[in-house]
Amino acid sequence: MKRAFHGMILFLLAAGLLAGCSAPASGQPSGQSAEPAPVKETVQEKIGEDKAKEKALAEAGFSAAEVTELKVEADRENGKEVYEVGFKNGGFEYDIDVDAYTGEILLVEKEADD
Repeated sequence: MKRAFHGMILFLLAAGLLAGCSAPASGQPSGQSAEPAPVKETVQEKIGEDKAKEKALAEAGFSAAEVTELKVEADRENGKEVYEVGFKNGGFEYDIDVDAYTGEILLVEKEADD
């Protein structure tokens, strides 16, 4: 009987040690998971219509005073948000696509004005 009692004590001690060894290494108590730190979203802002006009005019080599029928329209081209800037100068019509976030010139079209 004593032997069975000692065997049970050893079994309980071993089980307790094993249970203690299975706690997460993060220091969190067993049964609780560590929550990941919240991720801050970086929201890039659009450059705006005025900046898009400025970029397009600079690309064509004109100032706003040198062009007529200057217009800007927000659009989506090939999955990118763009500003379509259009104007006329010297018998030509210009259509320039400007990336709405980076200001990169994506397309320049120059056609004779009818």
